[in-house]
Amino acid sequence: MGRTEQAVREALAEVGNLDEDAMSLAADDLLADAGLTSHAAVSLLLEIEDRLDIEFPPERMTPATMASIGAIVAEVEALA
Repeated sequence: MGRTEQAVREALAEVGNLDEDAMSLAADDLLADAGLTSHAAVSLLLEIEDRLDIEFPPERMTPATMASIGAIVAEVEALA
């Protein structure tokens, strides 16, 4: 697991309020199915920005970006 994925999973565990363990989810599991709400998704986005010292452009803050751990990691890495 890479640094970005680890940071995303740790942020998800901290603020995601999931029904499942963030560390045990597959990268392509749908976060909504694991209990991620729209409110928690916003908190997650802010937490990821803080942890990785990045800023998501508004046009990239979409449901598709927050669909799975893999989607979030891909988006973060595209910003780098």
